[in-house]
Amino acid sequence: MSKYQTDYQEISNELEDIHDGAALHWVHWCVLAGSLVLTFGAWYFAKLQIEEKTMLKFDREVSQVVKLVSERMQKYEDALWSGVAVIEANGGNTDNQHWRTFSNRLHLNVKYPGINGIGVVHYLPTTLKLDQYLFQKKAERAYFDVHPKRIRKEYLPITYIEPFMDNQQAIGLDLAHETNRYRAALKARDTGKAQITGPITLVQDAAKTPGFLFYTPFYKNGLDKSLALRQQNFTGLVYAPFVMSKLMAGTLHQKNRHVSIRVTDGTVPLYDELKPTNADYDPDPQLTKSVPLTAYGRTWNFKIQSAKSFRALYSNNQPWIILFGGISIDTLLFILFILLTRSNRRAITLTEKVTESYQLQLGELNAAKLNAENANKLKSSFLANMSHEIRTPLNGVMGMAQLLGRTELNETQKDYVKTICSSSTSLLTIIEDVLDISKIEAGLIELWEEEYDVEELVKIAVNTVSGIAVNKGLNIRYQINEDCLENYTGDPKRIRQVLINMLGNAVKFTDSGEISVLVEKNHDGKLLFKINDTGPGITAINQLKIFDRFSQVDNTDQRSHGGSGLGLTISKDLCHLMGGEIGVHSTPGNGSTFWFTIPAVLSDDLTADEIQKDLKTPERLSSDSRLQILLAEDNLVNQMVISEALNDEGIELVMVNNGLEALAQLDQRAFDIVLMDIQMPKMSGDEAIKRIRRSDQTYKDIPIIILSANALKEAIDEYMELGANEYLSKPIDIDQLIQKINEHCQKRVLNNAA
Repeated sequence: MSKYQTDYQEISNELEDIHDGAALHWVHWCVLAGSLVLTFGAWYFAKLQIEEKTMLKFDREVSQVVKLVSERMQKYEDALWSGVAVIEANGGNTDNQHWRTFSNRLHLNVKYPGINGIGVVHYLPTTLKLDQYLFQKKAERAYFDVHPKRIRKEYLPITYIEPFMDNQQAIGLDLAHETNRYRAALKARDTGKAQITGPITLVQDAAKTPGFLFYTPFYKNGLDKSLALRQQNFTGLVYAPFVMSKLMAGTLHQKNRHVSIRVTDGTVPLYDELKPTNADYDPDPQLTKSVPLTAYGRTWNFKIQSAKSFRALYSNNQPWIILFGGISIDTLLFILFILLTRSNRRAITLTEKVTESYQLQLGELNAAKLNAENANKLKSSFLANMSHEIRTPLNGVMGMAQLLGRTELNETQKDYVKTICSSSTSLLTIIEDVLDISKIEAGLIELWEEEYDVEELVKIAVNTVSGIAVNKGLNIRYQINEDCLENYTGDPKRIRQVLINMLGNAVKFTDSGEISVLVEKNHDGKLLFKINDTGPGITAINQLKIFDRFSQVDNTDQRSHGGSGLGLTISKDLCHLMGGEIGVHSTPGNGSTFWFTIPAVLSDDLTADEIQKDLKTPERLSSDSRLQILLAEDNLVNQMVISEALNDEGIELVMVNNGLEALAQLDQRAFDIVLMDIQMPKMSGDEAIKRIRRSDQTYKDIPIIILSANALKEAIDEYMELGANEYLSKPIDIDQLIQKINEHCQKRVLNNAA
């Protein structure tokens, strides 16, 4: 803490003591708090009681509405069964005049408001029966005909319906021509019970509003218990057509209600008062309730909400009056306390002025510190963004070089391609180093906890640099003490990164001789890695700065050996993050020994075979895979690289430029895998993944492989949480991409076999 901060803290403590005597006492606050608690308690309980009473009144109206509709449907059912009784009493038949007399005596408009009419439907199981039926009915009414004309295995024409003038368009309509009408008729036949259809539009309804038909079946020789006999003896139906708006108006017209209603059959609206055209509709209702009504083979869903008249009738401001009055009293009490303490505050005005100079100076120091922190954050953000932007075009360079390497080339051309790949890899290494530095500075590096085997980890690191060593005529050997040949828990990727950095550094600066790796345990029980080389050695002065950022032993070495000067810096930061140390021992002319330690945390949960890394080149896709792959990528070069890479792999590749186009393609056809870029116009890749995983389409579980230049761990974690199956960073390794596709191809084969 600086001198200014110390002095300011002392003065602040003294002022705090003075303020205690000139501010509200804790007793004052306790009185105010108690009064507020009582006020809000009284308001809450009054509000609770009124809400409970309002809910009871609302539930009563809801129950009454549903009950009225249910009772009205029962009344209509009774009328239909009376029609069945009339037909059965007449020997299973009726004629036009007989049915008209029956309908008139029902007094439909008076006793059954909302019903459109009542009629008879005859069942004709064959075309021959239809011809006989038409001969008879045309003799009775010359204009009679069955429509729409169509050859079917069975027919259900409407023979009679009254009142005739309102329903004459329905005369002769074959109910078997439309699925809703037909299914409900067969269900009534098979069950022997009254049934209603799904939502339909009545042919006689000029307004084309939602409606339905109500059926009761009649049989030759009456109702049988056996399903087979019911189907065999089925003669026809007594039915009634309904327009839902008329039904609801007839049912509820005398009800003094204060709720608005919407009735749906599934997702199809039958009746709707929940819209602004309804004068009593409340767009912000106090209460809402959904009630299902299951009857006659269908389920109607009632959504009922309070109307404006309900709010006006049952609103009560008593709780708010209590709250306003209590807060007013508490406010007056608080003002009184303030006036009592105000006079004491004048005594400390002079003291506060003395502290202003200290506050200004401290503020300047804090501002300078904040500016430094912001500058560091901006630098880290800039480095991360620049590395991201460089990786995208580098993906095209490396991808095209890999594709070129797969073609028939002469030796000179192969050397050119090898040089391009080597240079691109070196550039990528520098970019990765810059990215790691920016992540470390921003505090974004996270360590993984995984099991690993020391020997396998060393083998991988040695194999990584062995190619360069062989070209220089260097021999690399390693030795691992027996007490280190166990499984440990840590971050093998970061340990391997440090080891490869040091081995690469040793190979780079060693022109002859050998390089050795020794792993043992130090006196603290930590794993100690030593990398010895026979290079030129490092002076004592240069040893002090060799782990500094962008630093090498001298400018001559930097020009002759290359490098960014970041590898050892990153290694030092990673070792410290893992709880270890790093250092170097060297004598000019006698080589160097770089070393680092990490905690040796034992793990007995995994064997060495289970953690072995697969270093083989991925197999190519089999020619019979026939995968259908969708690529979402807006960069034309990247499209070309991936298209050419997969051209000979026995697949069909469809390319789009953004997430919107990807969703459109998925809606049109089936794919096996989606390759998804993230940063795209119109719709980004992460948004497209969200929509795919949240959809109810068949492609919601399709494998998705992310291809992105954003290599930050938190970004990768976000993509995987959204639902991605794999992540590949740009520049894309063609062999690795084919390997991932091949894995999903094998999964598809196994799933199909199962």
